[in-house]
Amino acid sequence: MSPRFRLWRLVAIFAAGHLVLALGSLATSYTLVMSRFDAATFVESSIVEYVATGASDVLFEPGSAIVRALGRGSHSSFAQWFAVACNSLLWGLGLAFVYRRLTRRSTRPPAGGASPPRSGPVNLVR
Repeated sequence: MSPRFRLWRLVAIFAAGHLVLALGSLATSYTLVMSRFDAATFVESSIVEYVATGASDVLFEPGSAIVRALGRGSHSSFAQWFAVACNSLLWGLGLAFVYRRLTRRSTRPPAGGASPPRSGPVNLVR
């Protein structure tokens, strides 16, 4: 499998995971807020509601900022779903690059320094 294909597979996996988390946090936040709204008496916000709302706010950026910047006339249903999909792809691309950077093993010796020790049995007797 080529490295380019592996990168795009990682992007797709991270983008799908981001989309599920973003929509799940939005649905959880909306459900909890609406249950409090429909209550006859005042009900204090729960920690789950705070976490879901915060996660939703973070996961929908920068897509929601771009939709807001386009103005009120461009808020068609298609444009909003397109922004959500592009936002997830952007998050997927960023997370894939971070993942590859953290998991990539360097084969080059450090610049200006000694090469790393070789693996294998060590001969302590000279």
